[in-house]
Amino acid sequence: MRSWAHHSQCRPVCPPPGEGTTVNHPAATIRHHEKLRERRGLVGAVAMLISVVVSVPAASGTGGKVIVGVLGAVAVAGTLLGQRASSARWAVAGLSLTIVMGFAITALAPAGLGEVAILFGTAFLPTRMAPGRARTAVIATVATGFGVLIMLITRSAAGLLAGVAAWILADRFVEHAALEAERNRAMALLAEVEASRQAQSEAAALEERARIVREMHDVLAHSLAALSMQLQALRAVAAGEGAGESLTGPLDRAADLARDGVQEVRAAVGALRGAPQRGVDGLAALVERYPGTVRMRVAGKEGRLSPAADHAVYRAVQEALTNAARYATG
Repeated sequence: MRSWAHHSQCRPVCPPPGEGTTVNHPAATIRHHEKLRERRGLVGAVAMLISVVVSVPAASGTGGKVIVGVLGAVAVAGTLLGQRASSARWAVAGLSLTIVMGFAITALAPAGLGEVAILFGTAFLPTRMAPGRARTAVIATVATGFGVLIMLITRSAAGLLAGVAAWILADRFVEHAALEAERNRAMALLAEVEASRQAQSEAAALEERARIVREMHDVLAHSLAALSMQLQALRAVAAGEGAGESLTGPLDRAADLARDGVQEVRAAVGALRGAPQRGVDGLAALVERYPGTVRMRVAGKEGRLSPAADHAVYRAVQEALTNAARYATG
């Protein structure tokens, strides 16, 4: 007879490459970068608000202050729209509005901070546009206009350097956006790989469980069934030769235990396959199969147990009856 211990050894499942190292989950990383993007939009709106607060007093006259305040509010709204809009068209419209409002605020309040709106819009507008000549033309136009405006305010040709700085800033943000998009694509691919590895691991676990079920059914259950038949045959031979109850009784109990073992193996196989396990409802049948004299009394109100507790009660009673049948005297 083959050894059950030999066949029940678990086959090791090799972990996927890289397992055991500390790696952020791809989906969590993508969500983290999305939150960072939202924070940048909030920081931009706060910067716009501060620039408006500084620019309003710098405007001349009450009417100028009111106009600058309104333009600043529109710039803040454009910033929020440009950062939070899911549609690229609306994002471009919002950031373009921020740039235009920045030019207007700077012209009306040169001592203010209208340049903040221009630089913010110049930095983020190209990142929401598709690569091509249109994006390059927008960057060139805004940078040139910004340089000319600063030159007029400062009355120095050196102000054109501000336009060059704005162009460089826009290029850097475009490169950063491209790298971020590439990273998100890589993270998405990594998430697919992780999902595939998890599916493979689950499939391997199910295959191992199915193998254990087959081994239990083919080896242990058949061995116990054969043992039960051998005990019954031995009991018949002993009874035919006139053996007394002192011999046939233990043989009957041993055969019953073997049959119970077969039932338990089948129950375990069913549990591995997801079938319901035995519980309190099966105690009456368990007591009836006991070879000795057992009385079962139920007291108290009927309640519900969890599946694990229900099966644990059944197993505890079964173990108690088995020990009584094996070791009790008299």
